[in-house]
Amino acid sequence: MAIDALDSVMRMLLAGRFKYLVLDGKAMRYRKARIRHYRFETKLDLADYPDE
Repeated sequence: MAIDALDSVMRMLLAGRFKYLVLDGKAMRYRKARIRHYRFETKLDLADYPDE
């Protein structure tokens, strides 16, 4: 995330505009994982994300 966008994103999180942070990346190993993509969501449908 660009540093200049962080302030706006944090304000929106605190105001409750975002509810979820969806991360996409490799599986965790030793409590670490490389995140390739992320996005903020206002609602989440768990059927879109199968357990794997």
